[in-house]
Amino acid sequence: MRRLLLIAFAVLVAPVLAPAAFAVGISLGGVSAIDPSACNTSTCDSGTPYVPTTLPDSGTVSATFAGNSSTIGYNLSNSAFMITFDETSGVNLNDTGYVIAQIDFTPDANVDYSLDGAYGALDAVAGYDALSVSLVDLTDSVALFVNSQVSIGTPFESLTLGQVGGDWSNSLSGSLSGSLIAGHNYRFNAQSQKANLGASAGASASGFVNLTFIPESGTGLLVMTGLLGLAYRQRRHGRAVNRARR
Repeated sequence: MRRLLLIAFAVLVAPVLAPAAFAVGISLGGVSAIDPSACNTSTCDSGTPYVPTTLPDSGTVSATFAGNSSTIGYNLSNSAFMITFDETSGVNLNDTGYVIAQIDFTPDANVDYSLDGAYGALDAVAGYDALSVSLVDLTDSVALFVNSQVSIGTPFESLTLGQVGGDWSNSLSGSLSGSLIAGHNYRFNAQSQKANLGASAGASASGFVNLTFIPESGTGLLVMTGLLGLAYRQRRHGRAVNRARR
């Protein structure tokens, strides 16, 4: 009866506990930068780009110039890279708020990934709206996901990662979810831009992009089941020793 209870416990509980108990380690390296820019026709202020080196790490980086601004929020951990952005373009032609977040990283174990994100213009001023995200295996020179969406004349434009919602140009390849290989070097890149194409009023946009790491459940399940099996075997061995001593 106890044997059946142990097996049932392993099957039911292990998949629930595995992701939390067996988190994958992520190391940073290569060319990483969190870099907002604010520009007019001839000049940009990119502020001071932030270079993350260890996890976890979180914060914001901003740039402001001549009525234009951009802010990137970042929350980086072994569980996910979470990027948020807010951009404002000024009242003049080619006024621009622009953000780029590039993170080079290496997982220490095989891990699944999932991407999600969105971009939204916050007012009726039609302008240049762009969202571009990619995930590339640098070790094998393979693009796992590439998505670019650009609009140039849609008020309240809304773009969703993994779709082709731009009214001017779109590109999409790869998958929003898949697997990463232990020891491979990867590059996660997220960019967004809000620009004035000639309207006499400023405009703003905001959005987010998340790269979530999902430990392979099979690994955690095998380890949990093995530990429960070992505990059961030791219990049986102890009972046998006690019987022999009697």
